[in-house]
Amino acid sequence: MKRGLNMRGGLIIKPNKISKISMASGNIFREITSWKNLETVFNQEYKNLTPQHKRDRDVLDFKTHFKQRIKTLSFNLQNSSYRPSSVKYFFLFPKKRKIALINFRDRIVQRAVLNVLRPKLEIIFSPCCYAFRPNNSVQEVQKRVLQLINNYPVGVKLDIKSFFDSISHKRLLCILQQYVHCSQTIRLLQILIKQGGPRKGILQGSCLSPLLSNIYLTPFDKQMSKNRHYFRYCDDLLLLTDSKTKAQGGLNYMKGNLERDYGLTIKREKTHIFDIYHGFSFLGVFFRKEPTA
Repeated sequence: MKRGLNMRGGLIIKPNKISKISMASGNIFREITSWKNLETVFNQEYKNLTPQHKRDRDVLDFKTHFKQRIKTLSFNLQNSSYRPSSVKYFFLFPKKRKIALINFRDRIVQRAVLNVLRPKLEIIFSPCCYAFRPNNSVQEVQKRVLQLINNYPVGVKLDIKSFFDSISHKRLLCILQQYVHCSQTIRLLQILIKQGGPRKGILQGSCLSPLLSNIYLTPFDKQMSKNRHYFRYCDDLLLLTDSKTKAQGGLNYMKGNLERDYGLTIKREKTHIFDIYHGFSFLGVFFRKEPTA
């Protein structure tokens, strides 16, 4: 595995040869914009709609003029004339989470990109990354933590504040370019990413955003998982260690790298070092090390 420097001097891990070959083989963009892929995505998106949303104007228009709309969308994507519609938002309480309402045509484009890139990019993710991945779940990471806590007396919990809203477009595209060796696909990704804001933020409510969030922290995950028992589920991070000294060093390293190299902010009230004998909560489950006899 080779290493390099990002635009601010922080460490970025470059993809290995297998990743490069898998992403460079064939024409990724042609696969994304093909009639077959767009038709498959339309059927997926339409099937997932509620009866009420199937009556929305943009959905009815696309279904009524299906062949023409797919043909036009494919053409616009291939000649770089595609531009997404403006995004509307609503808020989920009590956390006041800003959720995007995305036009049906734009959801088809996002899903078309996701369907092609996700299986190709799965190989780059670290085993310590559990969120938004096939065959991984909250239960899987909880099971792994439960297997390990009796061997480690100290842990570190860290939460990232407003993770999706804080993702830097410049850094994200820099990381994507290491793995996606197709300039047309990168240009399309740039257009879709810019929907989240002029310089930072990816849309909560977009099917593509979970994949992008995992890509963003892949270099960090790979560094953290070297000789460490580290777990990440989206913006929730956990590190198990055998001493408070190592725990403090791990916390300093995580905090410094996330803030300096990734432009993220740590949620200080939910970030701390803890004694595993006293127990801790992670992803909705309370864990505690069993006392020795």
